[in-house]
Amino acid sequence: MWVVLLPLLGCKPDDASKEEGRATGMVHRLTPTQLDWALLDLAPGLADGVVEPVREPVPAGFVDDLTRPATPYLVEELVRWVDEAAPVVATAFPGQMSACDPDVPACGRRIAGSLLERAWRRPVTEDERAWIGDVFEAFQAQQSFSKALTNTSALVLSSPEFLHLVMEGQGTAQGTQVRLADHAIGNRLSFLLWDAPPDELVHDALAYGLQQPDQVRALAETMLDDPRRTQGLDRFFVQWLDVEWGLNESAWDLPTFGPLLNPSLAEEYAEAVAEGNDAAIVADEVSWRAEQRDFKADLRQEVEMIVARLMREGASLRTLLTTPWAYVGPASQHIYDVVDPTTRPTGRWVTLDEEQWPGLLTRGAVLAARGHPTEPSPVLRGAFLAERLMCLPPPSPPAGIPSLQAATEDEEWTTNRERYEVAVAPSACAGCHAQFNGYGYALESFSAIGAPRALIDGQQADTRADLPGLGVVSGPAEMMEALASSRQVHDCFVSQFFQFATYGLATTPRDDEVLGELQDAFWASGGDLRQLVLSFVGSDAFLVPSVPEASP
Repeated sequence: MWVVLLPLLGCKPDDASKEEGRATGMVHRLTPTQLDWALLDLAPGLADGVVEPVREPVPAGFVDDLTRPATPYLVEELVRWVDEAAPVVATAFPGQMSACDPDVPACGRRIAGSLLERAWRRPVTEDERAWIGDVFEAFQAQQSFSKALTNTSALVLSSPEFLHLVMEGQGTAQGTQVRLADHAIGNRLSFLLWDAPPDELVHDALAYGLQQPDQVRALAETMLDDPRRTQGLDRFFVQWLDVEWGLNESAWDLPTFGPLLNPSLAEEYAEAVAEGNDAAIVADEVSWRAEQRDFKADLRQEVEMIVARLMREGASLRTLLTTPWAYVGPASQHIYDVVDPTTRPTGRWVTLDEEQWPGLLTRGAVLAARGHPTEPSPVLRGAFLAERLMCLPPPSPPAGIPSLQAATEDEEWTTNRERYEVAVAPSACAGCHAQFNGYGYALESFSAIGAPRALIDGQQADTRADLPGLGVVSGPAEMMEALASSRQVHDCFVSQFFQFATYGLATTPRDDEVLGELQDAFWASGGDLRQLVLSFVGSDAFLVPSVPEASP
């Protein structure tokens, strides 16, 4: 649809839409999930599947929302999405067709203005309202009323103000900092906590103003208690744990793990291989990929459920690192040894052995995302934990380092751990790997998909590890206890959340000062997760954010 191409590339109508001296700055392009919720806000009651979500490859680690490139593939996806969404909005936007006489031009102009204000999530100026009204009339002069509304909706949906979360100030920028207007605070808060546009709860709060930290914190506390959704904070934890990308990249061996996840399929596959039945082998491998998709979906859901419970119950970072809670589905219950044929498709809560499964970091979504088709990788797991919990990113390996297979093919080793110890023994490797391999060795009692394995090749799993700055531990429970008691871990967690919540824009000395205050408060609170969120949204880093450059 030609009408959407220029806005998707960042072009706008003549900016009579900008008020002189008003400070604005693009913060980030909405994610596919945020776009879905924004669409639902414009088309209440939209049925699932009517508009296929935007498909965007999931990058590793934290997503840099400010500088994610709008690739040709993404532009094509957004054009397709707008093309599907526009007719839905044209008919489902509240008060559209049913309340309007097609023969009365002013009615169409009114609907277009209301749609613009709702889609842009801010008060629109009279010039902007007149512009969109003129657009509608220009379309209607050449086509039917419904088609004109569809094309007008497409233009609104493809505008940068809809596709981005925009920080708009209530006055001129002070250097690189902008004091947000009330509606901008409401938008930022809603997308941070809910991953969605403001609803009536937020709109009602705007009537009383959101300029005071206590007002924002009070609204945020009510939003955190909302039982409907915590998608925004889910997104932080999913990125912090690198769940989405890690699971997408993982693939496990059917002969190795099929007997655990689907014994009958594994048996069929073994028979097909023995008989040389290529057609059956291919069919079983297709079924195994579907089995893995269901398994990954259960693991991903478990993270969301645990995070929602942690936030709802006012839990601490220690609870996150040590809790025995698990939320298992039909496909994931096998790895926790809690198989129940009556498990509902939606899943169920269970309490695990806290010595074997202490905390969220020993759940399948985290462990299964860092391994190989048959064996776990203590290097991948260790490097991940060192970076995400201690803020110690591993250095890049020097050139010429051989692969694991090449480094160990002529060496003697028995267990997976021994193989890695042999591989990193050379002096070129030992120094760096000593800084993070221990975290992975402490998790050697878990298989590549996160299932327990007490015996490895007939030997007891060796989970002893020397963790720099934390001491010697034996097994996941001792490691998680050491991490939960570490000030460095608490400070690192706050800095990771701060990076996420400020879109990577917090670079000024003022921001560093706010970060330090948040870290002190988080440690003093015993790592209270809710209080961290509430402290952040009441801080200057949230209310008076730093932006790269204020728009003219």
